[in-house]
Amino acid sequence: MIKTLHVLRGFASLAVVFYHLDIPLPGGNHTDLFGVAIFFTISGFLMCLTTEKTVDKFMLKRVLRVLPVYWVAIPVTLLWYGTGLANPFYTVPTLAHMIQSDPGHVAPFIFNNLVASLNPQMVQRAVFTGFLWPKTVSFTPIIGVGWTLTIEMVCYVVFGASIWLSRKYGIIIAFCSVSATFLIGSTLISPDQQLWQNFVYLPPFASGLIAFYLWKHVIAQLKVGRVIFLLMAAVSASVYVYLVLSQVALSGQRYSDYLAGGASLAIVAAALLLERSGVRVANQLFQLLGTISYSLYLIHSQIIDALRTLWENTSFPNPHHTAGGVAVNMGICVLFGLLFYRAVERPLVTLGHKITASLNRSPTTSRASYEASPERVL
Repeated sequence: MIKTLHVLRGFASLAVVFYHLDIPLPGGNHTDLFGVAIFFTISGFLMCLTTEKTVDKFMLKRVLRVLPVYWVAIPVTLLWYGTGLANPFYTVPTLAHMIQSDPGHVAPFIFNNLVASLNPQMVQRAVFTGFLWPKTVSFTPIIGVGWTLTIEMVCYVVFGASIWLSRKYGIIIAFCSVSATFLIGSTLISPDQQLWQNFVYLPPFASGLIAFYLWKHVIAQLKVGRVIFLLMAAVSASVYVYLVLSQVALSGQRYSDYLAGGASLAIVAAALLLERSGVRVANQLFQLLGTISYSLYLIHSQIIDALRTLWENTSFPNPHHTAGGVAVNMGICVLFGLLFYRAVERPLVTLGHKITASLNRSPTTSRASYEASPERVL
């Protein structure tokens, strides 16, 4: 594990939470600090890294790692909204009153709310979400960030097909395919169209492939002192900060979307340079944030919807007013992310590892015969 990237993934998840808290910056703009783009760049990098020695069951491993957790998050989200947990300002006092005056009505109240929420349109939307339907004008996934998982799975398919076509040139094929798709999309689709969002994170994924090349052929080969690596990391991080500030200044303009690939590459490169310098991030909280980043990414929007009803109607800390409000609301999101990780993600990841391990014990074609197969295109 490259620990600096692990920590960076935690930072990216917090950046996305920060964005969805809709905290205004000077000028009225707000930013995710390219958090989603960083996820895509790390993903592209790790695909290259994990397939460097073997491509065995690549797609199966990725599907088992990502989709089961996502699929469980869908009914959890339906329950969250259907039972009224997303509106604690109304639900909690109502339930408290019922418990005191007529406990027998508590279960029917929750059940009726749930049934009412599960209308045909909502059920259809949940099913389409599970099938990773792309975000359009007429469809938005049940899970707010679900549309990015659709792009992620497309990247998995493109990368998997590329390394199947050629172990030697697979990364180059994947980079060219993703880049060409983005260029075609940016030519044909207007940025004010909903469909454009299905293309904006292709450059950050391509940046992950570049980051791997830099790591293997440049950073890992450099014979310089630790101070030089730290200076290079500082410069790379400075580029990232500059591009974040540029994004805020260009908010709402198409050009801001083109900055994502460069910004995410800059901060990932900074993390890799820190790793190469020998910096070790031992802080357990930072490591924990990296561990639960996927769970936090999936469920934070649901938690924010609940918190919003509190800060808009009570004296609950408002993230729009004070730094303390930002810390409190982000901390609560992290807590729920940790709960979801322990209850859902960790058991499912363990199960996925057991499944792939059991398949690895089955008779399979040797790597040598795979490489020599006449079906190989290149």
